[in-house]
Amino acid sequence: MSDFDDIIFRARNKEYGAFVLRKKYNRNVIISLLIGIMLMFSAIMTPYLNAKSLVSRHEHSERHVEIVLQDLTQPHEYVAPPHPDPPLSKYCPAS
Repeated sequence: MSDFDDIIFRARNKEYGAFVLRKKYNRNVIISLLIGIMLMFSAIMTPYLNAKSLVSRHEHSERHVEIVLQDLTQPHEYVAPPHPDPPLSKYCPAS
C-alpha cells in the first residue's frame, strides 16, 4: 500500500527535493519539538537553580554574631546650655 506522499508524487519528479522533505517531515517535527521542549525547560529551570545556589552560598558564608548589651543607662546629670552673648548695640561697632 502506498502512502500519501507516494500518491502525490506519482507523476512528478521525486529527485527534486520536495519528496524527500515530505518523507522526513514527521522526523523533523519530532526533533524540533524535542529541542523546543529542552530549550523551554532550561529557560525555566536556570533561574530557579541559580537562585537556589545563591541561597546555598549565602547560608555557607553567613556568620552568626551574638551581641550582648550591657548597662546602657545614661547619666542623669543636668548640663546647662551655654549663656548666649548679649546682643551688640546696632550703634556700637564690634571691636
